[in-house]
Amino acid sequence: MCTTLLPTAVLIFLPNPPALYILFLQSKAIFPFSLQSILLDVTNPGTGSAALSWNALSTPLPATTYSGYYRIYREFPAGTWTLIDSTQGLTYADEITLCNALINYRVEIEDQSGCISVSSVDGGLFQDLTPPSSPSIDSVSVDVGGGLNLAGIGWNVNPSGDTEGYIVYQNINNSWTPIDTVWGLNNTYYLNSNSNAGTVSETYRIAALDSCENTSPLGDIHSSILLGVNVDICLRQANLSWNAYTGWGNGVSQYEIYFSENGGARTLAGSVGGTSTTFIHQNLTANSTYCYYVRAIDVPGTKSAASNDTCVLAEIPVAPQFTYIRTVTVAAAGGVDNYTYVDIAADIIEYAISRSEDNIIYNIVGTTPVTGLSTIYYSDATARTDERSYFYKTIAVDSCGAYVDTSEYARTIYLTAEGKADRKNYLNWNKYEIWLGNVAAYSIYRSIDGIFNPIPLATVTPSDTFYVDNVADITEGDGTFCYYIQALEDVGNPYGFVETSTSNVACAYQLPNFFVPNAFAPEGLNDIFIPVTLFVSDENYMMEIYTRWGEQIFMTQDKYEGWNGILDGKLVQQGVYVYSFHFQSAAGYQYKRTGTVTLIK
Repeated sequence: MCTTLLPTAVLIFLPNPPALYILFLQSKAIFPFSLQSILLDVTNPGTGSAALSWNALSTPLPATTYSGYYRIYREFPAGTWTLIDSTQGLTYADEITLCNALINYRVEIEDQSGCISVSSVDGGLFQDLTPPSSPSIDSVSVDVGGGLNLAGIGWNVNPSGDTEGYIVYQNINNSWTPIDTVWGLNNTYYLNSNSNAGTVSETYRIAALDSCENTSPLGDIHSSILLGVNVDICLRQANLSWNAYTGWGNGVSQYEIYFSENGGARTLAGSVGGTSTTFIHQNLTANSTYCYYVRAIDVPGTKSAASNDTCVLAEIPVAPQFTYIRTVTVAAAGGVDNYTYVDIAADIIEYAISRSEDNIIYNIVGTTPVTGLSTIYYSDATARTDERSYFYKTIAVDSCGAYVDTSEYARTIYLTAEGKADRKNYLNWNKYEIWLGNVAAYSIYRSIDGIFNPIPLATVTPSDTFYVDNVADITEGDGTFCYYIQALEDVGNPYGFVETSTSNVACAYQLPNFFVPNAFAPEGLNDIFIPVTLFVSDENYMMEIYTRWGEQIFMTQDKYEGWNGILDGKLVQQGVYVYSFHFQSAAGYQYKRTGTVTLIK
C-alpha cells in the first residue's frame, strides 16, 4: 500500500484490486479534485489487434502531481508482464503477433512521489490477423560466379518483428510467380539457380510471411540489368548497351563500366550518367577476349546493382608489323616498278600505292592485291620519269577499307645530261631515298649510238650526284650519248635485302663538226669528194653536186657515200662545181652548207 499525505486528505492506494480510498476529506475548496479507480476494458475487434480503453484517474489530472502518461502492460505467457508502450490518451490498439493466445492487459499511472495507480486486468483470446510490412528490396544484381549469370536479390530486414520468412516472386510471362521462400527474419538474400539473367532482364518482388502465415502485400519492383555488347571490328571498339535499372525511388546516379582483357583483373573503363544506357570502349586489341559488366549506383550512392557478364572476342583485322618498300626503280620501258616487302600474317585485302612529287601531297595511283607472297609488285606506268623524280609510299588496306599501315617513302633517281661545246657531257641526279641499308655507291652507264656498255663507265661515292664525261676522244657515232645511274644498296638492311635502283635514261648531244675539202682528184690519191664529219646524224642527210649553170649531176642521202666525179659513166671535165649539204645533229638541229669544189684531172 502506498500512502500519500495531502494538505486536506489522507489517500490510500490499494494496488490489487486497484482502488483509491479517501480516508479524510477536509474541504473540496482546499482539495479541488477527486481520484477514481481505473477500469480497463479490452475488446477483440477481429482485426488482429486488441482494443484497450479505460477511464481517467482524474479529470483533469493535476499537472503538478502526475506526468499524464499511462503505461500499458501485457501478460504473455501467463504470469509474465511486459511493458509494451505508454500514452497520454485513454485508448490503445496493440497489434497481435501471436497466432492464437490468451492475453491480459493492465494500465498504470504514477505520481511524482512514486505512488502508482493500477487499473483492473482485462484480456481475451486473440489471433494475429495483421500481415507483416512489405519488404523493401535493396537491389537485384547478376551474380557472375562460375560464369552462370544468375540473378541475386537482396532486401532489407523487414520491420515487422514477427516475420518468419520471405517469399521471392518473379515476373514470368507477365505473371507474378512465387519461386522460393527464404526463412528467417535476418536472411535477406536469394540467388535464383534457375535464373536466365545472362540473356534477359528479370523482374522480382518480395513478400514477407509471419509466424501465423500472414503474408504481406508484394513489395517494390526491381529489374536486373541486361548488358549486350557487339564489336565493331572496323572502328576497333566495343559498343555496350543495357536496359535502365528500375526499382530505386530516387533513380540511378551513374553507371560504371568494368572490363577485363583475356581473363585479367577487372578495370574501370569509364562511367556515364544515370540516364545513359550506352558506352563505347575503344582501342581494342586484335584477337583479345573482353568481358564486361555494368554497375548501377543509386542517387544517394549507398546501393549498387551489377549487370550480367558478357564476353566478346575482338576479331579485329590483324595489323601488319611492317610495310617496307624494298626499292623503286625506273623501268626500262618507262614508268616505275615498286617492290614492297609486306607482312603476310596481317589481315590485309590490298595495298594502295601513293605517289608524290614533293613528299608532301600524296595521291593514290593504284592498288595491288594480296598475293600471299612476302613481296608485292606494282608498275606505275603513268610516271613521267623523263621529267622528274617521284616519291612513293605503300599503304596496307585491311578488310574494313582502313589504311592501317604506311611504309616509309622511297624516291626514284632522276638523271639529267647535257652536252657542251667543250666536248664534255655533264650529268646530274638526285640521291636515292631511302634504304634501311643506305646507299653504297652510284654506278654510271653510257651508251654510244644506243648501245649501252654493260660495264659501268664509272662508280662514284654515295655522296656524289654530279659527273662529267669527257667525250673529246670519241670520233664515232652521231654525237648522242645516253646515260643511266644505278644506286647500289649497302649491307646492313635489317630485312637482309641488298637492292638496286635504276634512274631514267638521259641523253646528251654533242654538236656536229663538218669539214668540206675544196678540191679532189678522181684519178689521184684524193679521189672521192666527201666531207669529214663528227657527230652528224644519219637522218635527214643530203649531198648535192651542181654544175656552174645549176644542173644537178649528183645526189646522195648516205653520209658515208661521196662523189667520184663520174656522170653517166664518164668522168666529168675538170673544173669548179657547186655543192650543197643538208644535215642535222643528233639533237635534231638542222644545218645547211654550200660552196664550190674543184675537180682536178
